[in-house]
Amino acid sequence: MKAGDMKKGNAVPMWRYVPALIATVAAVKLLAVETVELPCLPAPGLIDGELTEPSWRKALKTGGFAALDPAGSVTEATEGFLFCDKENIYVGMRMRFGDYASHEKWATSTEKKFKGDSVEVFLDPGDTGSCAQIIVAENGAVIFSQGLCASISAAVQLHERDWTLEAKIPYSAIKLSADALGKCWRVNLARNNREKGELSTWSRLGGGTFHEASAFNRVNGIPADLAAIRKEQAFAAKDDFEIATDHLVYTTQTSACVALDFLYDKSMRGFSAVAALKNGRGEMVAEKSVSPVAFHVEFGFNVSGLADGRYDLAVALLDAEGKAVKSGVSQFWKIPPMPPNPDRWEIKNHCVFHNGEFVFPVFTTLGSFNPRCATRDEFLAKADALFSELAECGFNAVTTQAWTFPDEDAVSIGRVMRSWEKPKYESLKSAGVTFRDYCDIAARHGIAVIARSPYLDLKDASPSCLNFFVDHLRRIRTMPNVMCWYLSDELDGQPEFNALLGSLYREIDPTRFTWVNVINAVAQHKDTADVISTDPYPVPNNRLSMVASHGDRLIRATEGRPEKGRWLWLQMFGNEGNWTRPPTPGEIKCMTMLAVNHGATGLAYFCWTPQNRRDGKRQHPDSMAAVRDVSAVLRKHAPALCMGKIAFRGRLSGLDVLLAVHEGRKVLSIVNDTDADFSGAIDVPGVGRTVADIKAKDFKILELQQ
Repeated sequence: MKAGDMKKGNAVPMWRYVPALIATVAAVKLLAVETVELPCLPAPGLIDGELTEPSWRKALKTGGFAALDPAGSVTEATEGFLFCDKENIYVGMRMRFGDYASHEKWATSTEKKFKGDSVEVFLDPGDTGSCAQIIVAENGAVIFSQGLCASISAAVQLHERDWTLEAKIPYSAIKLSADALGKCWRVNLARNNREKGELSTWSRLGGGTFHEASAFNRVNGIPADLAAIRKEQAFAAKDDFEIATDHLVYTTQTSACVALDFLYDKSMRGFSAVAALKNGRGEMVAEKSVSPVAFHVEFGFNVSGLADGRYDLAVALLDAEGKAVKSGVSQFWKIPPMPPNPDRWEIKNHCVFHNGEFVFPVFTTLGSFNPRCATRDEFLAKADALFSELAECGFNAVTTQAWTFPDEDAVSIGRVMRSWEKPKYESLKSAGVTFRDYCDIAARHGIAVIARSPYLDLKDASPSCLNFFVDHLRRIRTMPNVMCWYLSDELDGQPEFNALLGSLYREIDPTRFTWVNVINAVAQHKDTADVISTDPYPVPNNRLSMVASHGDRLIRATEGRPEKGRWLWLQMFGNEGNWTRPPTPGEIKCMTMLAVNHGATGLAYFCWTPQNRRDGKRQHPDSMAAVRDVSAVLRKHAPALCMGKIAFRGRLSGLDVLLAVHEGRKVLSIVNDTDADFSGAIDVPGVGRTVADIKAKDFKILELQQ
């Protein structure tokens, strides 16, 4: 399920909006980042949830938390306490409430869900943008922890008028994923008060989400040697016998470079390392023996003459008597190089280009489109009607699941199908429908396909599944009309797995780019794919400016890296789960232009299943009409707004404003994402006073002469 903040809990009331001018004044007052010094104090004797030790009285006190929405209010106060010692940071929080019976119910619950009151701790050591996130419920359950590589100590206590959290977090437990680590930390504490429908935060945030790391308060005085911890974590992450090749898939390369790292605590006098390379039939194709140097060995194999297929590389560390003391096996593949591809899809200046021409992708997901068809003609007719409708609504791309289409040389299914997958697969197989059919139909309507091979997933990354993945992707990489390869959706805590997928796609098909979607973990995934996206879904539980905050996060992660694309998934669904209504057409248009104003160079609209109909009618037809209208605007203005030089980006008089200079003209995009109409002029830097009469939930684009 897609989600933003509080994604698995009960719905919270819609944010109350105030007139734009008041909201702007409130934002100016609240959004300043604090810089504080953390005291070093003696450790508390016992982590029991009670904040009674002397150190808590001397700790840094945050003062009362503010509402996440700068225009909102907090009726039940929260306060935080922070201090440190040589090895740990200590976090205390006190959450006030009025209804003891309600909190007692949740405090005694055994559920590990976002149902009662809960608090969140965000820690970014070294100010890298990559945060550890810890969520603790009022029953003491750590219901979510991300960015940790070791356990922490946390306890809670329920009192008559409040509940308290006490946590001890070792510096070494926070996973450090960056090499450039400063002395300053970014820290935030937050509360999900579900009884009152209030989200509150220590750091003053304005983007409608707790995950706004650049706005977290700066914390100095923490005596952690982050460089040493990073080094220790990297060493601990290594296996005691690790074999790595410079590629997993070899195509045009002539040699394979192999590195062996191992741990051994005795003398290695007379030791040797022996490598044996075998093909998929178990036949020996090459052998090599080298001498180890300081727990590290490097050697090479000639792969230019190898036949296509999978190879097993077995390496053993032998003692002076020839006895194996450590051994391991690694795999790689040799396949033909990618055939010439007449289509070239690439990312330049953060934008998508197709054969040198700028493209602004507007797409949706069709992963579930796979009608059970009796005949091939029946499928082709249904697919043709669907793509025709999507094209009329302004879409120029779709995502899909490639594996539900058995191609002419289909490989065997490499893993157990889910219950809902098998009937669709069997239906298409019996009807003789192929993935090429799908790509051809989409192309006739000017719609590109964003594809993936599902043979390798997080639950099974075994050599067998790797083999299926490589074989399958080698076959479908020649399909026409494929824009890029989609790695995964919302695997925020799995950057290593996504990095593996990204490298495989690039090695097998270097003619297309890769894309990964996450909820919040942008910094952790900035190197896993060529395009990164997030999925803010604010309606009705957050302000629309949440979209702008997500866009700003993508801008920061890709700054100085024009080869990285920035996309956003926008909400076009409702009446499901925590999202009790769909966005209005005005909200869809506002979210679209907010995304573009804040750096998005491609947009997806998530509508669960856009082809589903009830009583013969499309769900949320006004949403599709909104996409059609705003897509026409994007076709005209996206080149300037995406490729132009940004002269100004920010809020003026409560409006979201972008000024771009492109090909001798200035293009001004103004979005009114509030509930109040705006009438008057705004003073745009570099332009001057400009009339900007805009109704609530609307936008305006002005073209100005240089």
